[in-house]
Amino acid sequence: GHITGKGFDVKQINTDFKGTIPLLYYQGYNYKNLNIDGNFAANTFSGKLNINDDNLLLKQCEGSIQIDGDILQCKIKGALQKAQLQNLGITRKKMTLAGNFDLDFKGSNLDDFTGDANVVNGSIETETKFLPVSSVGLHTFEVGNQKTITLESDFLNAKIEGNYKVKEMPNAFRTFLGNYFPAYISKNQRTLSNQNLSFDIKTGTIEPYLKLFDNQISGLNDAHFSGTLLLPEIGRAHV
Repeated sequence: GHITGKGFDVKQINTDFKGTIPLLYYQGYNYKNLNIDGNFAANTFSGKLNINDDNLLLKQCEGSIQIDGDILQCKIKGALQKAQLQNLGITRKKMTLAGNFDLDFKGSNLDDFTGDANVVNGSIETETKFLPVSSVGLHTFEVGNQKTITLESDFLNAKIEGNYKVKEMPNAFRTFLGNYFPAYISKNQRTLSNQNLSFDIKTGTIEPYLKLFDNQISGLNDAHFSGTLLLPEIGRAHV
């Protein structure tokens, strides 16, 4: 590889990278064959990345990543041809993702994430299922302490507004839906913080996708839910 640059302080470094990293260890996995062509300056890396690993095949990935304290700002486009999540140590079950992505977001964690994430021509594959994902668009923004998330896809369209914890939303909605549909969804047993939100959710053929995360969930295809969720109270809904 080839490296040129100047500066020793992180804020003053201006360095060009071009070459192949044969092996990179990160969180328990040895990533192989990373090809990098880019520049690092002012806490920002901009350039191109291709990965030709047995379990991760990433092509035509380009954009920029800026790190400012705990805040990560990311603008990246690329083609994920294969990501075998179990082999990468990300999931316990066998699952392979693929798709063309366009990301433009910033934040330090899921609860202050704002921006856009779009995926087209994607797929999710397990040992027994192959599920196409033709397009998914996620948009989130904040005004004061009010967060808005919109999601558009073939199998789910949703809008959620209010003051809530994103990390707790799956269990919050499980609590809500388990109260209305106990025959289909078991109630959440975990302790949740206060959630105050309104929602409007329309589903298509969503059951196969939900079963990727919880095989006990059934039904909910072609449904429309709207209402409010206020925890520790249950809230109300129109179904």
